[in-house]
Amino acid sequence: MRTLQTVYSFVEGQWQMPMWNHWGPGMMGWGTGGGWLGGIFMLVWWIVAIAAIVALFRWLFTSKRPAGICSPPSESALDVAKKRYARGEIDQEQFRIMKRELES
Repeated sequence: MRTLQTVYSFVEGQWQMPMWNHWGPGMMGWGTGGGWLGGIFMLVWWIVAIAAIVALFRWLFTSKRPAGICSPPSESALDVAKKRYARGEIDQEQFRIMKRELES
């Protein structure tokens, strides 16, 4: 019985150490602080978490449509025909036929 009382008083004294703030040892008996390395890991974790959230929002809210579908054409068909006529790819008669069909 005396041995049990000695062990109990020893354990009770260990739990009263100021490092443990009367709540018992921290994780795995190393106290409550994570030290400077824990602070670095926490900072890196928050940077990665915020970057992931920003990337998710950019991915969700950016346009995934091809450029030609919704944007108005930069040149009309008549402009293309005029350029082809100017380069000599088509003759005057072909140009007149194309122009007549495009304007009607």
